[in-house]
Amino acid sequence: MALLTLISFDYRFTRLDQSVFDLAIARGHWNAKEGPLAAIFNWITNSGVTAEGALQASVGMIRTVWDKAFLAHQRSDVASATVRALAQRPDAIVILQQLEELLPAVFGLNATAVSECRKVITRELRHQLRAKPLILPDDPDWHL
Repeated sequence: MALLTLISFDYRFTRLDQSVFDLAIARGHWNAKEGPLAAIFNWITNSGVTAEGALQASVGMIRTVWDKAFLAHQRSDVASATVRALAQRPDAIVILQQLEELLPAVFGLNATAVSECRKVITRELRHQLRAKPLILPDDPDWHL
């Protein structure tokens, strides 16, 4: 409980564990846009949090969601919010690639969960790229 309070006040020198995810889900009632779950996603987004810490928290959150969600939309909403939080970091591409590589280890033989998570990652990456198009120096729209 104290850790949820700390991260809601932008304390980033910690690691999040299973008990924090369980408590955030219970108190937040699966609402990823406000309350304890939003505090966790803000923590993941914070560039002061190491890439390793953000990845560890994201893996923990996704694993928790797949273990505890009763409804498909709960799983999808929280997994999407987790990936969106990662996508807002400056090191997003690297972390999302690492997350995708870890999925088989996270879910073991549950190929459906791996596939669904990969779809979420792909969907969020496409959304991020549409929102912030990548313009390369050879592109005619590129200007100094």
